[in-house]
Amino acid sequence: MELGLQAQRDILFLTFKNEDPDDDILGTHWEDHQGRQHVVEWLEANEIPWEPCVHAAPGKAPCFYQGSIYLAVAPDEGSPTYQKILSFLEDETGECRFPSVDFWLYPLDLIKKHNEMA
Repeated sequence: MELGLQAQRDILFLTFKNEDPDDDILGTHWEDHQGRQHVVEWLEANEIPWEPCVHAAPGKAPCFYQGSIYLAVAPDEGSPTYQKILSFLEDETGECRFPSVDFWLYPLDLIKKHNEMA
């Protein structure tokens, strides 16, 4: 949430979940997560700015780092960079095309609301 407050805009981030349903509760370690590796390689090859971030659900304390990525790109429909990200991550229905990757847009108004409650 802090990133959205600093940027004063909606933010984009990625989280990662078990690649194999048979994984234990902790799943694949983020450093070994093939979906994350694929996304990071694509981001770097396309010079999309990103940084690691700790994801915290609203009203919950952040936990240890689990490989989440903040995309340092404004979610602006007119931005070619944003459109490139959407084309890579989303299928024709708007769902993330990678089953072990979740693509999030966190609106600034929600960030501000949760910040006021904290």
